This record gives sequence, C-alpha cells and structure tokens, in this order.
Amino acid sequence: MINLIVLFFNLMKLNNCQKYESIFRIRALTTTNQNYGLALNSSIKNSNKDSCLRNDDCAFVLFKNGACGLYNENAKRFLVPSNERMIYEVCSLKISDYICVTNHVYSFKQNKCVPCPINFFSDNRYPFKCYVATNKYLNYSRTVAECAKYDLTIMRPKSLNERQIILNRFVGYLWVDSRITKVGATFLWPDGAKVYGFGINEPDNLGHFNDLVEKNVAITADYLVDVFESSSIVSLCELTDSNEYLYY
Repeated sequence: MINLIVLFFNLMKLNNCQKYESIFRIRALTTTNQNYGLALNSSIKNSNKDSCLRNDDCAFVLFKNGACGLYNENAKRFLVPSNERMIYEVCSLKISDYICVTNHVYSFKQNKCVPCPINFFSDNRYPFKCYVATNKYLNYSRTVAECAKYDLTIMRPKSLNERQIILNRFVGYLWVDSRITKVGATFLWPDGAKVYGFGINEPDNLGHFNDLVEKNVAITADYLVDVFESSSIVSLCELTDSNEYLYY
C-alpha cells in the first residue's frame, strides 16, 4: 500500500513537472548513468509542458531526486529495471500518425501535409524534412555555402530514423552539420545539442592528441565519423519548418 501511495505521489509530481502533449508510457525503469544522453535537466518549479516537445533530443523523461531529466534515445542503453518503480515517460509522438503522400512532409506550423519544393524528396520514415542532394563533391565550407544559397542547411540526422534513410538511399560519405575547433571538444549540433550516433571508436581524430586533424563530421551507412574539413564529398541540404522531436 505504501509503495502505491509513493508511486501515485511521484506520478502527480511528474505530471506537474511535464504535462506532455504526446503519447507516453509509465515504466518501472531508472538509469545507471544520469549524465549520459541528458538533453535538459530542470526543477519541477521551473518546468513547463513544452520543454520536451521543443527539444530535438528528447526521447524520454525521468523524474528523480526532485528534477525532470530529458534524455535522448541513446541514453536508453543505460536503462535498467527499478525496484522502486521509478517513473519513465516517453515523450515521442508516433511517426505513423503523420505519414504523408510522396514528396510531402508534415508541417507542425500548418498542422497538415505540405509539398516539398521541386527536385526535393521526402521519406516517411521521418516525414518532417525535405531533402535535396548537392550532387557536388565539395569541402565542408563550400557545402555550407551551397546549401545557404537556397536558405537551407546541411542535413542534421539526429535520429535513428533519419540515419536509416541515409543507409538505405546512399553509399559513401555525406557531410552533416557539425564541427569543432579544438582537440577534445564535444561535437554539437548548431542548436547546442550533443551529437550522438558515432561509430565504434569514433570520433578518433586519427589518434592525434595534440593537433586537431578531423574537425568535421560525415555520415556513412547509418553512423557518424569525424573527417578532414578539406575532404571533398557530397551531401544533402534539408528543409523543415518544424522542431522535430520524433524518433519512432
């Protein structure tokens, strides 16, 4: 009976902490590494219902020690069963609810499917972005400029679904939108979120500890690697009008 009361009390605190406008599950799990994959940590008092939905990295939330931690999908590797019935809440909507016809994507601003521009493509494994290939072998800086000509960015494949699109559609390497400027720095997306999805033993800076050799990131198959900024490779430019936070 006491455990049920504690569970109910924690659930009430969690609901006050994050009233997600999404589909969620409550599970008896906790994490063995509270720092890995942490996208945002906030107190109950200062939280609001949109925190998770505004955060591209958010895959689930864990209430623990008086705080709400928003974690990305990579943090799931540290989830373990909890004897204390810790609250675990998925804050992702179902992609299957937003499927559009060919070369259309779902716009959260307009709340409907909208067409991609001519020569762009979309993929219903992640129906929130339009892509166009540069079809040019360029270094990183020139690729950024090429996408910027059309008010686009180099692709930012934050989710497993997006990386699966690359795996099934392309071979070789493609630029992604992240770089560092000093040895040992953490690769981040332009919005400040940490880059996850690197391959085994990546990034490795080619084993250099004193000099920054590989300051940029590319994707090959469905994982990321660090590469030379001067590398000449192709890429995709992406277009979206939404803050994506969906991973399934």
